[in-house]
Amino acid sequence: MSSWWIDPALPPAAGRAFASLEAVFALDGELIAKSPLSSVLRLTLDGRRYYVKRYVGDRGNPWRNWFGLRSRLLKPPVQKEWENLLAFQTWGIPTARLAAYGLERCAGRFVRGALITEELADTVDLAQM
Repeated sequence: MSSWWIDPALPPAAGRAFASLEAVFALDGELIAKSPLSSVLRLTLDGRRYYVKRYVGDRGNPWRNWFGLRSRLLKPPVQKEWENLLAFQTWGIPTARLAAYGLERCAGRFVRGALITEELADTVDLAQM
């Protein structure tokens, strides 16, 4: 089962690039960060910069993922992240604009997911402070 939401107000090139979870996992861009379970890319489309966070399920250590129960019982990190961004927006806290998000499950287990945000203008990178 797969669920995917995309902002209908996106410019055409971004709308095509982020049209589906499959399309997002096929994207190439500037690699910003990478771990065994996630990666972050930066892309420029239609003159706007986007951050693409892609997550994959933890297929590694069976103890770490509770022999498959963890991905069935708990929300995956990508879902928690988009729910937090939506809550912050509801509360009036300035956040990055969501362009698209969603996830894929198989037999109830988290397989992969993605979250795409538009770059915030006029901000300072905390690493530069």
